[in-house]
Amino acid sequence: MNFIRMLRPAYTPPSRYTLMTYLLPEEEARVTLIEAERLRMMKYLTMMIDGWDDRVRRSIYGSLVSQLGERPIILGLADLTGERSTANKIVEISDESLKNKSVKPTDVIAIVTDNPTTMKAVCRKWTEKYPWVLVRTDLVESNPPSDRIWIGTPMLSAQYQHDHWKNHLFPLVKATIAAAQ
Repeated sequence: MNFIRMLRPAYTPPSRYTLMTYLLPEEEARVTLIEAERLRMMKYLTMMIDGWDDRVRRSIYGSLVSQLGERPIILGLADLTGERSTANKIVEISDESLKNKSVKPTDVIAIVTDNPTTMKAVCRKWTEKYPWVLVRTDLVESNPPSDRIWIGTPMLSAQYQHDHWKNHLFPLVKATIAAAQ
């Protein structure tokens, strides 16, 4: 508050009640509509899934999707505190987050996550459930396998999409989808 008063002494910020009751829900609804329209137009998505512990030791898992040349869209966050963060549970919450945002699993072509054992199992289960999803275990491999592509870290997603979309992903996606039909 002191900082706000220092910047503009005559300004009175909204109360917590006003923020929580009117302003934040209004902004959330506005952004949700914009993101829903953007998602409706997107194809060939990369889904990013990651988990972490916050400062109070809650186990949080988040998922988002991105498309080449577009900024990512957050699908959702799930609090798994007190639950086992198993691969099955993470696949369940990622499926739920896609459903909640009306994203078809057929629009997801790749999964990006970090490399712990649980996340490797998540990717394995995703490819069992959705065989067209591309997975690769080593980002710097010079000759990637032709059937699966895994991307090692979420931070490299945009660079990976930019550098490898036309050379690796797009031809594989077309071939995999054609084979599945």
